[in-house]
Amino acid sequence: MNSKVLELAEKINFMTRMPSFPSLSTLEHDLLLQHLRNLYDELESLRKSPTPKALDSFPARQEIQQVSEPVFIHTQSQKEEALESTSEPIVISKPDKTEIKGSLNESTTSESGLNEKLKATTSELHQLIGAKSLKQLIDFNKRFAIVNELFQGDNAAFSAAIQRIDEMPDFSTANDYVRNQLMSEFKWDAQSQSCKLFMKLLRQKFGEQ
Repeated sequence: MNSKVLELAEKINFMTRMPSFPSLSTLEHDLLLQHLRNLYDELESLRKSPTPKALDSFPARQEIQQVSEPVFIHTQSQKEEALESTSEPIVISKPDKTEIKGSLNESTTSESGLNEKLKATTSELHQLIGAKSLKQLIDFNKRFAIVNELFQGDNAAFSAAIQRIDEMPDFSTANDYVRNQLMSEFKWDAQSQSCKLFMKLLRQKFGEQ
């Protein structure tokens, strides 16, 4: 996987998780746009880069254009002998249509393969972002808001809940735990900004869209 693509994706992901998003400052907004442009350029570069298979699949120029050697005539007698010896028509060899068609098909297949690789790269990117623990996704600013607004200022309860969620196997299990236990125990308002932020981070942790 292209390391530049991953680096840019990490930067974009970090900025979109900031508490101030989408109300970014002009400087932050311009920086995010620049990261997005760079990511687009990197993906375009990957898409347009030719593969060796596509280039090697076409027959060599000299194999396609094969012409019989010319006959040089210097005297009248040689000319008559040449006419007698060349009674058969001179045939100029042409490229095999089947061979060219096969080469074009291989080129199309290579392009399809490149598109599949780009899709795989995007999938791996989502997996990389979702592979982080919930503890890593909650920075200092988010932690302050979540602890005070969702856990009633109880840092120990917050840490225990986060550790438990990080040990869960999938989103469904974690989602049931949050909705059936945490929301009930700490009286969460499901429509509050802090609760929506927590659920968004929970989906990111398990790679849910």
